[in-house]
Amino acid sequence: MTGRRAPRGTGAVAPPVAGPDHRWAAAMSISADLLRAVNRDATVPDVLALAARHACRLLGTEFAAVFQVADGDRLVVGGSHGLSAQYVDLVNNAEPLTLSVRSFRTPSTSAVLGGHAIALSDALADPDSAQWADMAKMQGYRALLAAPMHGLGGVALGSITAYSRTVRDFTPEDVRLIELLAEHTAGALEAARRRDDQNVEADQLRLRSAQAAADGERRARLLRLHVELCDAVLASRGVAGIVEAVAEAVDGSAAMWDTGLRVSAWSSTGRGTDDREELLSRLRAAAEAAQTSPPTSTVGVLRAGSVGPPTWVAPIAVHDHVRGWLTVTGPGLDLLSSADPADITLPVALELQATQHQVEIEARIASDLLTELLADTAEIRAPMLHSRAEALGHDLRAPHFAALLTPTPTAAGRRPERIAQARDLSRLTTRLVHMSPRPLIGIMDGKLLALVPQRAAEPSGPTPVDTGDGAMLTLLTDAAAALYPDRRVHVLVRRDVLGVAAYRSTYLLLARAAELLTEHSPDLLDIGQFGLYGVMLDSGPGEALTDFARTLLEPLATSNASSRSALLATLENWLASGTSVHECSRRMYLHRNTVAYRLRKIEEMLSVDLSKPDDVLRIQLAMVVATVSGWLTAR
Repeated sequence: MTGRRAPRGTGAVAPPVAGPDHRWAAAMSISADLLRAVNRDATVPDVLALAARHACRLLGTEFAAVFQVADGDRLVVGGSHGLSAQYVDLVNNAEPLTLSVRSFRTPSTSAVLGGHAIALSDALADPDSAQWADMAKMQGYRALLAAPMHGLGGVALGSITAYSRTVRDFTPEDVRLIELLAEHTAGALEAARRRDDQNVEADQLRLRSAQAAADGERRARLLRLHVELCDAVLASRGVAGIVEAVAEAVDGSAAMWDTGLRVSAWSSTGRGTDDREELLSRLRAAAEAAQTSPPTSTVGVLRAGSVGPPTWVAPIAVHDHVRGWLTVTGPGLDLLSSADPADITLPVALELQATQHQVEIEARIASDLLTELLADTAEIRAPMLHSRAEALGHDLRAPHFAALLTPTPTAAGRRPERIAQARDLSRLTTRLVHMSPRPLIGIMDGKLLALVPQRAAEPSGPTPVDTGDGAMLTLLTDAAAALYPDRRVHVLVRRDVLGVAAYRSTYLLLARAAELLTEHSPDLLDIGQFGLYGVMLDSGPGEALTDFARTLLEPLATSNASSRSALLATLENWLASGTSVHECSRRMYLHRNTVAYRLRKIEEMLSVDLSKPDDVLRIQLAMVVATVSGWLTAR
């Protein structure tokens, strides 16, 4: 390239765009103009584009570009005036200019490397411009003038280059003007960079300040929550008080679930649009998901469904045993996410432990009371027993139902096993801690007996256990089944037990019925379904009753399957219809002659006379015993 160092005092002078005085006056105002742009928060590209426009105005050229040093060895167009976007993209990307000594030189790179201005009167005539002549033709310039930009300490910042469409010899005055413009632009560029750095630092300071304020507010909210939780524990507000405090803290909803995923405490600020059932359903789903998660991921934020709100879930453990799950959702959920889970779960665990301890004490007192209620002296001591029961929340003058819970035999032919440990009573009462009203439970002769206040009269029907107190009975059976996961639990029930004297007789009846249980017996038996004949189960030892039933009904049990089924159904319906042939035929949709024939067949097989009340009573009792033991249907 024959481009030369620009002369300082010789050479032809091209006519300026304006008079000399005007050019220098404009040059002197450029610095202020550039600094004003910096102070207006103009971007670096805008400041450099402004400098390129000033270069065209001062030197009377059509194009100008301000190059910046990037990545240490590249020159990129940071701002331009008049140059096409295609040309700028070509210089910056397709044909990048480098400051390497091995790459081809342009006036702009030579100015930066040499540290002085470079003028080229005709780019197309210069033999050294062959490598970039096509670029000059594409943009349409012939002459150019480039001056380096230096920052503090002489650090090269880049160059400013003016391009002319026509062949032109740049004068010393042109050189001094572009060098002055390069100094002004370098100063503005460094000022803009310092401003940007200061703005970044200020933004970071503001961010840190906002974060510190948010952290301070979060710590204050956590402190308020900890105070509320401690107050709830000290004031004995129970788990419900703790759950209420957590719900208020997140401005949302919270629920405590037991290990059976039944809600034991619930609270909501009521500010959401979701109803209670929908919220509880989502919270329960989160607790269920956490319950099935690996132990290493049991605490955290879950989301119910792909669009459901986030829910904070944590297990509540007492003595390393999970006793339930705390679930929380609401706008302020981030408060719990930033806290140590133990700060939230520990008060709940302490309250559960205190409640468990209280329940165990109550259970021992209730068990002692139940033992005294079943003693033969209970009726004499009734006033005192009524008073003790009222202290536990029981009105013995109101109807109760009694439930005897017995594990199924573990081998065929064996009687139900005894419950030999008081630990089982403690575990059962702990599972029923949220049951209201709480039952009186005790171990009687190796069996669990529960005396539960009836909440409403039971309607008559074939399945009374499904209505009224069915929910209470379900809680009892579920809790008992959890004690013996490898076996079934038989439940014998008698309802409408009223008066102190009735408790002992009811227990003796249920205990006698339990002696008849086998592995074929139903899981749930309501003795009340058998009427007067159910009471007759107390007429003798279980072995004697079983032998009596087997001896009487053996011919029917050993008949062929089809005959046995028809005869057994006829006998059951005839007894249920009050020994009426007409009513039995109506129930079974059979002709009365068919019913009469089957009854005569039963008389022949069992050697009885169904017209005699004594024989009917014997058969009815045998059928009750067979139903309780599951013996006849099992054959």
